[in-house]
Amino acid sequence: PRRVGRRDLAAEPEERQPLRGLHLSDGSRVAIIGGGPGGAATAIRLLRNAKQRGINLRVTIYEPKQFPRHHNPCIGVLAPPTAELLRDKLKLDLPAEMIKRTIKGYRLHGDREEIELRAPTTENPALMVSRSDFDQFLLSRAVEEGAKVLSDRVTGLEFHPDNLEHPVRVYSEGRSDSADLIVAACGLDDGLLSVLEQASPRKHRYHRPGEYMHSIIIKLACDERFIEK
Repeated sequence: PRRVGRRDLAAEPEERQPLRGLHLSDGSRVAIIGGGPGGAATAIRLLRNAKQRGINLRVTIYEPKQFPRHHNPCIGVLAPPTAELLRDKLKLDLPAEMIKRTIKGYRLHGDREEIELRAPTTENPALMVSRSDFDQFLLSRAVEEGAKVLSDRVTGLEFHPDNLEHPVRVYSEGRSDSADLIVAACGLDDGLLSVLEQASPRKHRYHRPGEYMHSIIIKLACDERFIEK
């Protein structure tokens, strides 16, 4: 029998190559923290682009909320050009029944005067949707593309760039997993921002935004004619 060299062993698994920067290859694992519009849209783009390149990505979305039973504390106004971005970048059209109202302008009410804010006539109106339904719409499309959703809250992260099998460890309430890349789509969640600050490498330390706006959402009972006005 002839001598068999290393190159003849076709069934032998290839050695895992280190990832540098944001380069993803066949079999790469991506963990997305947060299943809101940002996280779901990222998953959709990643998986579609991976299919075009002919590579297989394992994309996992960590989202503890159950849409539409739960909701994010953000009002469901999709300002332009959100609808165009959904259509052009994600190839998604909002279902007509999801749109509750179109908004062409705003009126600020004060004690002494009212200020009317209207968009240019050439600009498409803002769209009012149910935020929980919108989140579920995008998340379900991400699942259709191949993403896996874990109903878990991330509690910790560890970065090990020299460990080719476990460069990132993601700890959640129910399990721990490895990833090659994480995407923090968690908004201004204080708990997760603290995790990122503590876990990120010293050389590339994450710092939360120094300034951001707080919103207070309340319901005001008023006559329908007042709303139409």
